[in-house]
Amino acid sequence: MSLMTVTKVDLRAELKAVRRALTADSNSMSCLSWALFELLERLSPQRLGTYSPMCGEPNLSASLIEWAMSKGCQIYWPVITTDAMVYRRWTSGATMQKDVFGIDSPAEGALQEIPDVVLIPCIGHDRKGHRLGYGKGCFDRYLSEHPEVVTIGLSFEELLVPEVIFEDHDQIMDYLVTEKGIMKI
Repeated sequence: MSLMTVTKVDLRAELKAVRRALTADSNSMSCLSWALFELLERLSPQRLGTYSPMCGEPNLSASLIEWAMSKGCQIYWPVITTDAMVYRRWTSGATMQKDVFGIDSPAEGALQEIPDVVLIPCIGHDRKGHRLGYGKGCFDRYLSEHPEVVTIGLSFEELLVPEVIFEDHDQIMDYLVTEKGIMKI
């Protein structure tokens, strides 16, 4: 495929399969997890925005919950509504519901706040901190409204994409964590 004809749609289709293989590899996941927790220790958030893994996204939920509980950090999960994305607090035993995309999230009534740090799974990324997501723009809109939030993209080195595919509205992450380590953008 020529770089001149590469589109986000083309890349998403190719990279989803690659990401599934990488998340199934215990060594890659172990290295990614280690790097993420090293960064979280440095940042020491009080409110951590995570996600409900789907489509081969790194599943670190159990480890993140354990880490957060040991640090007194509150966990928040994104909830996508018909017109916005918000973060609701997750607690042990919390009632969960499906959002508009069918993703598990804390039910209405859970405390809604802006996290200090947000973890963002990537289908792909570039070296400038852009993230290739699912194309709905939910994270981009949320982050443009909340520039104070520290963002950590979770990806793998094999998911590097050409920066020419990104547009002005695509938000840049503060950090990128891969199985190779931490990159401050």
